[in-house]
Amino acid sequence: MSMPLSSLFRSNEIKLSEKNEASVVRDCLMGELEYQMRERQHTQWQREEDRKKKQGVADYSWLVSTPPKYYAPPQLQLLQLEELCSEVRPAETGRVINRFREVLVREPRVEEIPLLLKAVMHQVIQERPQEETLGEWVAKRTTSLTRLRSNVRVSPLNTADAGDMDRQVTQRSLSMPEFSTRTRTSQPRSLAEFCTNFDDLPV
Repeated sequence: MSMPLSSLFRSNEIKLSEKNEASVVRDCLMGELEYQMRERQHTQWQREEDRKKKQGVADYSWLVSTPPKYYAPPQLQLLQLEELCSEVRPAETGRVINRFREVLVREPRVEEIPLLLKAVMHQVIQERPQEETLGEWVAKRTTSLTRLRSNVRVSPLNTADAGDMDRQVTQRSLSMPEFSTRTRTSQPRSLAEFCTNFDDLPV
């Protein structure tokens, strides 16, 4: 079964965007490293010149045609830093740079700056919230459902309410008029009784 071209293009776009984001983060962090190393080295050179002037030492550096070289970390160390930079998420870039600059306030040596950036990136990556596994998610859902079932309870009928209902029914029955269901039973009259009470004879 062949994959639709739209799905193929969409997956390629997602991979390309992720690759571009990783490269942007890497370039940003490595550029920050290079800038801080140059600034630190300039500061060291300036302090060295000030120290020589105070001591009265002649400075012949202006006679040197080639400018001083900046410190370059070992190639293996740079590769490790680039690989670690690709693991940093775009939203974490600002946090890494801020912590990196806070550490540089201590004015470390130029050789220590790459190691400090590496330590800061490791720290930020380790501070990520741990993602839940499928088993942890199922266990959490089961626990929440168990608590929900335990909280839902059928409360029994209150005896006071039942008594009030019976009392109301009784009052209603008492207020209704009484209907007699008794029928009048009469004994049959004799002929003598009929003859004595002519008024009672049926017309």
